[in-house]
Formats: sequence, C-alpha cells, structure tokens
Amino acid sequence: ERAADPVAEREFFSVQRAYVPVPLARFTVTDALRRQRNGLLLGVPAGRCFTVKQLRAERFPGGVEPKHVWWILRRLLMTLWLAHLRGRVHGAVTPDHVLVYPAQHGLVLLGWTASARIGAEPIPLVDPACDCPPEVLAKALASVPTDLYGAASVALYLLGDEGNSVAPPIRRLLARCRDSKPGRRPQDAERLHSLLGDLLGKREFAEFVIPPYPRPAGEGGRKRS
Repeated sequence: ERAADPVAEREFFSVQRAYVPVPLARFTVTDALRRQRNGLLLGVPAGRCFTVKQLRAERFPGGVEPKHVWWILRRLLMTLWLAHLRGRVHGAVTPDHVLVYPAQHGLVLLGWTASARIGAEPIPLVDPACDCPPEVLAKALASVPTDLYGAASVALYLLGDEGNSVAPPIRRLLARCRDSKPGRRPQDAERLHSLLGDLLGKREFAEFVIPPYPRPAGEGGRKRS
C-alpha cells in the first residue's frame, strides 16, 4: 500500500474541514419488503447547496461546463482519499449523495450508511437501480476502486452533453475508472486526483453561477403594470 502524504492530507483537510458532515443520530428503518436498513442523520454546513442530481436534473439539463465538473471531481476524490486512509470505502458515490456548495467551491459527501471496511466486508447494496459497480452486485469485499468508479460516474453524469468537448486523455481516464474489472481501474484516490490535475494543466478559480429554474415551455414573462 502507498504511504499517506501527511502534508497533502493536512492541507486538504484544513480547507475542507468546514464541509465534513457531523453525525447527529443513527437509526434503522424497515422498507416495504420488511428489510431493515441503517440510517444516519448528518449535520451539514449552512449555505446554498445542491446535490449533483439536482444540479444536472433541475438547473443544467444539457450538462455542466467541464471546468466546474473538474473541481467538483477533484474535491470528491480527496474526500474519498481521507476516508480510504482511515480504512473505509464510502460504497455509494452517486449523484444524490454528493452535495455541492457552488459559491464556496465546497463539497459534502452524504450516504455513509453504505460504507464498509476495506478488504474486510462487502458493501451493502443500497439501491439496486443505481449504477452499481459489478463487484458490489457480486458482494465482493470493499475496495478503493469501487469509490473511484462512483466518482467517475458522478463526473460523467454532471458533464452530460458537455462531455463531448472533453479532451480524449481525460475521457480515457474516466472510462478506465469505470472498467468492469476493479483491478484495471486506478487504485488510489489521491494519485487519481494528481493525475487529473496534470492532465488539466494550469487552472484559475471560476465562479460557478447557478441559473434559475428553467421556465416551462410556452410560459411568457409577467406583464408589467
């Protein structure tokens, strides 16, 4: 295993600490099939925020500009890396579990009830309808590549049609993260973060402007009195 870089971990956590969710309560619920599921109530920072699913479905139906997708993906990878350093796989990195704070470029990862100890237990299947990696369906022991599959899937979901403008090396990297075999995917979230940064090159802070809700077709503006 790769030794953690304490400087990189400390620097990222100093920036991201405001966006680490705080566990408030644990509980169990019984679904319609009488299966019990664990629940976790999290406290998150105040501020205007959206899940990735909300951003794409409600505000950016054609996709989000790549320059914004990249900072979301890189923060997501570092958040996952911190969990991996502590021996846990998140297990359910999906669009409805990634909470984005556009103005601050902040990110909170929700859905930790699916987490599992690396190499010690399988990831519990939360929603069979979601885009699950094959190893989760096969109930294999939890491993880092599962989270990287999820992170790449979130990025591709955000990109939508905008993904057509992404440079081929980055498209190939995202595709490799979603390989059907975990052993052929990247194996380290921080290394993937660094590799993506190298491919992107020099970047500048870009304000992430969220458009208003799209007006329904055929609806005109209000008449001024």
